[in-house]
Amino acid sequence: KSKKRFTAIGSCILIIFILAWYTLRYIETKVMPRGAEVLHSYAETNMFEILNSTINETIDKYGIDYTDLVDISYADNGQISSVNINYILANKIKSEIAMIISEKLNDQDEIPVYVPLGAFSNNMFMMGKGPRIKFILVQRGCVQADFEHSFESAGVNQTLHTLKIVLDADV
Repeated sequence: KSKKRFTAIGSCILIIFILAWYTLRYIETKVMPRGAEVLHSYAETNMFEILNSTINETIDKYGIDYTDLVDISYADNGQISSVNINYILANKIKSEIAMIISEKLNDQDEIPVYVPLGAFSNNMFMMGKGPRIKFILVQRGCVQADFEHSFESAGVNQTLHTLKIVLDADV
């Protein structure tokens, strides 16, 4: 009788071990990658919001427009002879933007993101359905800012000067 009881207990333990192993493998191969995809998408959206709001806040703070950043020199005949960038103001702006974005990123708390259980299946009818699994998003990073400018043809005897701020965010 004790041998049968020992065999039954051993079988139950083995079955529990196998179920636990398959559950962990499922979580490792299906749940975690899908959770990472959702978190990555959420992090990108959050990052774009931070970038755009910081640029708008900085431009509004200084009241900057094109003529503040660019000095246009004219020849005697009225034609443009040179376009010079105000590098002091441009460097001040790009440094402030990079610093504010980095601060906003690093000051964020943990962000809870809830993913429906159906998102982990390959069934399109289950997407967005079921109880939600909680993931925690922690964003940290740094940003480098720089200005780029270019000249492009904009028609007959016309040239378009474009000044852009380029942000390289490593999050």
